[in-house]
Amino acid sequence: MEIKVRTKGIPQIIAVLNKANKNLKPEVMKIAMEAMVKTVEESKAETERRGWKLADTIMITEISPEQLMVQGSVLASYAGFPEFGTVKYHARPYWMPFVWSNFYEMQEKLYELQRRLFSP
Repeated sequence: MEIKVRTKGIPQIIAVLNKANKNLKPEVMKIAMEAMVKTVEESKAETERRGWKLADTIMITEISPEQLMVQGSVLASYAGFPEFGTVKYHARPYWMPFVWSNFYEMQEKLYELQRRLFSP
């Protein structure tokens, strides 16, 4: 089971930012890339700390500046077992906690960009 997470541009924020008549895609893409890179690094560090061999399979697998999308994946076939648990073993998340914490951080940076552009 492969685990994928896509960080897409938040449509409402992008629509508002486009009203500024500036090309903000590079700045928004930079924020999304920073969030995914941090997610991958933190997840790798967590799996290494636990002594698991998953770290080499955690990576950024797709980047699409046109769609404001970055995709990070855990490519190991057994990736879902420790993340979500099994009948015999409880879940030991190493991916989703970092995805969510960095998602909220990315969201705050996008809102800050919006405030910076439209505040008097």
